[in-house]
Amino acid sequence: MSVPGGSVPSSPEAQRRRVLALVEFLAPAIKEVELDLDTIDGEFYWRCCRVDLLAKVRELRVAAPVMSLPEEPPEDDELLLKELRERREWTQQSLFLEFQASELYPRVVWDRLVRGDWLPMRLPEGVRAVNSFEGPPEDRETLLIAVHSGAWTGADVERKVVESAEWSRGRDPEDPASRATVRLQFRLLDGPSEESERVPYFRARRYPCILLVVGFPLPPPGTVAREYDAIVRDQRQWHLALPGATSRQDKEVALRTWAVGLLVAAGVRFVAAMRDVCEAGQLGEVSQARFGQDRQRLVERVPEAAEYLFARD
Repeated sequence: MSVPGGSVPSSPEAQRRRVLALVEFLAPAIKEVELDLDTIDGEFYWRCCRVDLLAKVRELRVAAPVMSLPEEPPEDDELLLKELRERREWTQQSLFLEFQASELYPRVVWDRLVRGDWLPMRLPEGVRAVNSFEGPPEDRETLLIAVHSGAWTGADVERKVVESAEWSRGRDPEDPASRATVRLQFRLLDGPSEESERVPYFRARRYPCILLVVGFPLPPPGTVAREYDAIVRDQRQWHLALPGATSRQDKEVALRTWAVGLLVAAGVRFVAAMRDVCEAGQLGEVSQARFGQDRQRLVERVPEAAEYLFARD
């Protein structure tokens, strides 16, 4: 995926170019690619709102070493060892740079950003955890999934479980013994918990979230989806505590609202912002009153966007 680039916006004009380039990139992708609303939110938030993070990465990069190796290794033994020693030091410093940069973002966002993948707003996080070092793997391993979107259903959660782990670990999921040993827990977390803190991957992550704890072997297909919908969404309604649970928008409306809001916040007059965005994305224009309603729904869905979508004093 080729994402439009650009330097960190140090001026309203630089931000304007960045936003319009993203509109031109996303507008055709809405129709040609399975691009959902959450991904549109994430693309604008991480690429246009949080450019301060990229500025910090750039500062880290300035201090990082850059090493290029000759095509042929030196024939002299000492020169060869010197080159390898410098290569080791460069590798260690590069890994430290990677660690520092990844601490600025949620890990799953940073990994996708570097790979050039889509950046959904509410990316879930998943990791395997070892609870003890005794007994067979199926008794001591669990899978932790942190769900950040209130719009996610049980089917969405189960797909994430399938992506994060093997579906079966030594037992047939249709075996009655497997059904009798299902271990599945749901927790609503407002902040770090004792269990999540034991896993470094989950430290300093986003809250609130719903923590899903699944034991191995994983439950038969359909179990996670059924129990998540029944317990989390229907019985306890924990999903309402997460962003994105109540407000929905059409994808083209979200695209237009994000872009116009970002330009207005950068100092562009509303009429000019609406014209430029709709020309870049081949979208229909709306009145300022309608835009205000669309922006309010967007902020309800993505509260983090509020400070970036209104004109500043």
